Amino acid sequence: MPNERLTVDTFLTRWLEESIRPMRRPKTYASCAQVVRLYLQPALGRKVLAKLSALGVQALINQMLEAGRFP
Repeated sequence: MPNERLTVDTFLTRWLEESIRPMRRPKTYASCAQVVRLYLQPALGRKVLAKLSALGVQALINQMLEAGRFP
């Protein structure tokens, strides 16, 4: 269970550095980091990870698709 204070921003930053950077090519890392920076952190970064729901994420995806802002 994630720390109850861990934010989505902190989780994504760690995920990029600990999971993506060492295991993927630099171009893949750069693409993932760009999606995180441009789309995920602004919309979800301040949320507590433990309170993030699949429905909330799907609602964000739907909003971004409707606005033409999804990569």
